Amino acid sequence: MTGRMPSRELRMATALAHSVVGAALGLAVADGSSIVVGRHPAADVDPCEWRRRVIDRREPLLDSGATPVAVAGVVRPIGGGVFVGRDPREMWIVAEACARRSVAAIRRAVLPDGTEDGVTVSIRPDIALGVTVLRLGLDGPDGTPMAPADRDGVRSAIVAELLAIELEADLQPVRRAEESS
Repeated sequence: MTGRMPSRELRMATALAHSVVGAALGLAVADGSSIVVGRHPAADVDPCEWRRRVIDRREPLLDSGATPVAVAGVVRPIGGGVFVGRDPREMWIVAEACARRSVAAIRRAVLPDGTEDGVTVSIRPDIALGVTVLRLGLDGPDGTPMAPADRDGVRSAIVAELLAIELEADLQPVRRAEESS
């Protein structure tokens, strides 16, 4: 059993593979081997079992330096912890921000210009992994597909808000250290 906390990247990829039906996770192991996490017959381990192993820190591969190399299946990464589905109106964001702060970030991102019409959000906090998986549906106000430029604008605004939250959280220990000295 390992005592180390799994990396941020591994926790986020694990949560995504566990939360999105059809998503798969490829891991590289230090010895050159690989492991596939997914719900398909060719996978080495099921996402639920993999999540339990990561949380319990009872996966020997964690000690040998298993690192996520690919998230695939029904999602593809577009950067910044954002993944899009086969349907461009669907996207997932994996963030370390708590669910409440994530929702506040999304509201700030979409409410100022009225683009909240047609934006739906499903939130799946994973307290054990320390991340939140958000699924966004991006449709126009009347259910018609949102224009690609508008969709990209909403994505960018949401990602910027979530990154600001995570940066703020990362800076908290530095601020506390400066204040105490």
